[in-house]
Order: sequence, then structure tokens, then C-alpha cells
Amino acid sequence: MLVLYHIGGADFTQLKQYLDLTDGALATHLRSLLKEELIVTQPERIGGRNRTAYLITQKGTQSIETLLNDFVEIRKAIPA
Repeated sequence: MLVLYHIGGADFTQLKQYLDLTDGALATHLRSLLKEELIVTQPERIGGRNRTAYLITQKGTQSIETLLNDFVEIRKAIPA
């Protein structure tokens, strides 16, 4: 989700390259994220080929931002 948060959207092949995951592992994660409505799919046609882009939803963005804020708070609580 952090990849999608930062770059906006990516197809399966791009995500696989960014994350260095197997097809099965990535597919499993994407299914879970889709089920929780943290990401959505969007069909696109690029250079004469069809692809499915994965995009982060508003709910997904809020989840990531909450997580990042939690990390900041945890870091503040750790003595330097």
C-alpha cells in the first residue's frame, strides 16, 4: 500500500518488481486489500495493451496516514 500511496497506481507487474514478491504472494495481498476496500482496480489501455491498475482508495490513504502518524508517536515515546 505504501507503493500505491507514493506513486498513485501500478499494475501487477510493476508492483511485483517494486516489492520483489512472487505472483502468488502478491495476488493474495491484493485480494485482501481489495476485499477491505483499501485499493480498487481500474482497467486501462496503454500502448495498445490492456492492463489493470491498482489504485489506493480514500480509506486506504487514511489507513496509511494513520499508520504513519502512529509511527511518529511511537518514535516520540522512545527516549533518545
